[in-house]
Amino acid sequence: MAFTDPKQIFDDRIAAGIKANIERAKTVDAVYKFVLTGDKGGTWLVNLKDKPGVSLGDGDAGCTITMEAADFLAMNNGELDPQQAFMAGKMMITGDMSLAFKLGEVLGGGQRGAS
Repeated sequence: MAFTDPKQIFDDRIAAGIKANIERAKTVDAVYKFVLTGDKGGTWLVNLKDKPGVSLGDGDAGCTITMEAADFLAMNNGELDPQQAFMAGKMMITGDMSLAFKLGEVLGGGQRGAS
């Protein structure tokens, strides 16, 4: 199934990955912020700390991932490699970059964009 809206990814894929690996998620002990720009963009928080889950909205995070919503969709649909996106400047990571790698490990195939 190809995703057509980032909200689907956060609600269906990422939230499900956290729920399936709740204990492992808590070991990351971090909050991530995704800032997606352009059509269907928005800001989401992925909490792998005190209250594991996903929420729409801004807040403090140890790692912020910023990119175009279309590129985020392409990564999650297997059309854009996360490392290539980062190297090409399509994905910007601020804060603790090592946390970006941990996110991919916790969610498995759930959030390719940060691995």
